[in-house]
Amino acid sequence: IALLFLSVMFGWLAVLSFKLYSRKVIEGNELKYYMPYIQFLVFYKDIDDYDAKYYVRTFNRYGAIIYGIWLIKNGKLRYEMYGNTFRNLHELGSAIKLPRYVIKKPVLPFTLAAYQIGLKRVKTE
Repeated sequence: IALLFLSVMFGWLAVLSFKLYSRKVIEGNELKYYMPYIQFLVFYKDIDDYDAKYYVRTFNRYGAIIYGIWLIKNGKLRYEMYGNTFRNLHELGSAIKLPRYVIKKPVLPFTLAAYQIGLKRVKTE
């Protein structure tokens, strides 16, 4: 039981470190995502594939409000970045050259889940 507990804890810490120390850079029309500890592994996303960017506020698991940017394609949420993960969120937002929209009210957790799995569409008009 102790070995199972330790393996779950180390796996959780590894996932957490990948999330907290990852780095995103925008160069031209590409979003580059660097993984920590594995610098040769780089993921690319083409920003021109998206229709709009939304500035949102959501709740984290502790009930605090966090700021984020959503990238929308065909009215559905396709990519999300949040300020609790990326320190340079405002720089990323200003570097993305897409139409800018704002959701003024904080997005509730169940509504956020509906956006994330594609049950609810985001209006881009």
